[in-house]
Amino acid sequence: MHTYLFIVFLSGQFSFGSFLYIRLVNSEGSAGYHEGYLQFNFHREWKYLCDTFWDFRNSKVVCRELGFAKAVLRNRTSYDNVQQSKFHHFMVHCDGNEKSITQCPLKNVESYVFDKKCYYSSQVFIYCSETRDNDVTISLNKKYELRLWNNSSKSKKLSLQGELQYFNGDSWVNVCSSGWNDENSFVACSTLGFTKHESSSKDLNPYIVSEDPFFKCTGEETSLWDCKFSHEKLESCTNQQPIKITCKKRVEYLKNQIRLRGGYRAGEGRVEIFNGTTWGTICDDGWDLIDASVVCKELGFGSAAEASHWADHGEGLGAILATDIQCSGSERYLHQCIQSKNTSLCSHSEDAGVRCNVPHIVYEDVRLIGGINNFEGRIEVTFDGSTWGGICGIGFSEREGKVLCRQLSLGYVSWASKSYKFGINYKKLMYNVKCMGNENSIKDCSYKTFGSCRYYDMASVICTKYVPDLVMDISTFEQSIKVESHIMSQLKCSFEEKCLSPIVDNSYFLNRNIKRKLLKFTSRFLNKGTVAFRPNVHKENWKWHKCHQHYHSQETFAVYDLIDQDGHPVSEGHKASFCLEDSDCEPGYKQVYNCTDKNDQGVSVNCADNYKNTLDCQWIDITEVSEGNYSLRVFVNPLELVTESDHLNNRAVCVVHYYNNVVEVKECSTEPCYQESFGGNSFGHCCHFPFTYNGQLHYNCIRNDDHRNKLWCGTTPDVDKDGKWGYCKLQL
Repeated sequence: MHTYLFIVFLSGQFSFGSFLYIRLVNSEGSAGYHEGYLQFNFHREWKYLCDTFWDFRNSKVVCRELGFAKAVLRNRTSYDNVQQSKFHHFMVHCDGNEKSITQCPLKNVESYVFDKKCYYSSQVFIYCSETRDNDVTISLNKKYELRLWNNSSKSKKLSLQGELQYFNGDSWVNVCSSGWNDENSFVACSTLGFTKHESSSKDLNPYIVSEDPFFKCTGEETSLWDCKFSHEKLESCTNQQPIKITCKKRVEYLKNQIRLRGGYRAGEGRVEIFNGTTWGTICDDGWDLIDASVVCKELGFGSAAEASHWADHGEGLGAILATDIQCSGSERYLHQCIQSKNTSLCSHSEDAGVRCNVPHIVYEDVRLIGGINNFEGRIEVTFDGSTWGGICGIGFSEREGKVLCRQLSLGYVSWASKSYKFGINYKKLMYNVKCMGNENSIKDCSYKTFGSCRYYDMASVICTKYVPDLVMDISTFEQSIKVESHIMSQLKCSFEEKCLSPIVDNSYFLNRNIKRKLLKFTSRFLNKGTVAFRPNVHKENWKWHKCHQHYHSQETFAVYDLIDQDGHPVSEGHKASFCLEDSDCEPGYKQVYNCTDKNDQGVSVNCADNYKNTLDCQWIDITEVSEGNYSLRVFVNPLELVTESDHLNNRAVCVVHYYNNVVEVKECSTEPCYQESFGGNSFGHCCHFPFTYNGQLHYNCIRNDDHRNKLWCGTTPDVDKDGKWGYCKLQL
């Protein structure tokens, strides 16, 4: 089988101006199947690319474009010498989520640089998994969308019952009842995002006697469109009676043995499982739609629309707990499936994920207009179904954009503000829109139907499916914590950035020889998302810092707090301004961003920005802090100025004991904080769910007389053993 592809470059840092093929070839030069040396046919010449300028993110895109489920990071076992004249002198830089190499920036490499860094055996070699992409994804376009339609559908309420309809490309039409059975209903409800079906009915027409089935399901399919059906019968279903079905949401209590992380909405994300001690990921070897559907149904959703590979929802941290999952489809829980615990050949670049079919409301009263694609434009709404108007963009922010993008199933918000670049609608229907960020619809936010607005201030958004995800390197953090004393004269830059206690704000020049006690630590922030983390401030607005001799690109990158036993901050610090760069990257990934001069700043995927404890402001001033037990907390991107796939994992906490000018680190954690605690004996640690108390597992905060009948939780897995607990903070 020949594995090559004919493509045209339409974008990039330079234009090829001609057609281009890519292919994988083996050592003899013939076409390979799923692995081989990468060749580009440019100007009718097949040539290699140099792996010095190649990155594993590029390999992901190549494999995806060639139709494979994922790229595999593997050491090459042999090398073939190739003359340098057989190389193209250009480099490719992909984020890893692109569907085609044509979407990646490209750049010429100067000959003298190429000759210095590329050798006879440095051609790019690609390993793709043998699994084809269509084995793990249901490719459904809008024509095959299903819905349940009844009178409540018009009021945007979630429909559990109604006439089953599908979209034929132009309008919604009924699915006919001829030959319909319970297996069909079960699969239809799963496709609609429900775990079960309750009943089905049809209005019998005495003039219709045909029971020739339009659909024939076995009940094991992951989509109604996997069942046997006839396009011709569907299109001719005009005089038949419609099928009416009732689906059911699961109501039994869900135990937190499995969770999804890194998805922009419910029902999608990286799969993580709990083994009784810790949370970990699943390796995607053998991961398919049947396995993913078991996960979705265990979580209370329908079947799976996609079993995602190559850490499509970002890479996890910690243990990889299972691989080679083999489900039959009848299992109720994922742990009932055949699986291997030997994950020694897996890495987090292979973390498995899912996209579940989820019950949702189709919002036909909001749209994006004027963009070059479906992911951007000015926002228009209608209240009567016929008159469309815009939203006043004054005060419109990414918080409102977050709701809009999620409502339209377009992912995360990349940008949201007032603009006229997507055109103008002189009629405005909503003013002063303010959202919390968790609403289902832009109309669920507070707003007014009247106000003052310039005609060109149109609320506009750009949505994206891919965003970064910063997490703290907890091991480096834990090992780097120490206490040091410095005299004030050594802290001039820190004083300018207000990284010292407020008590010295007005006394720096009077007390230059006074010592300050500093709790120092290293902050190493890794980007485990799917695109680079870039500053939210445009380069022209960056500030030059004379002390540090580089440009600072963003305010308040991270905040540092020292928390007492009652959860109250007793001292704090912050990275008031900073530069972003790739300090180091994982094997197979290249450094892209640096702080030299006014170069582009950011943190690439699978790279880290490292702030060592020898740098200014990498501390908390504890000169006035009493000895005792505290929690040291680091919170990155606290104001959410840059959109991430998961803001719950943006903080790290270490319990420390401070005495005699020495600090002892007891325990550290980066677990996501779904529920904060205060008081008790856990220093503001997050609740740990589930936790064991009196021999029983608890999955939520509980009340009892032992804790004054207030809601409380365990902050470790076993309260009976560890005795660690705190009161539950109310969720806003």
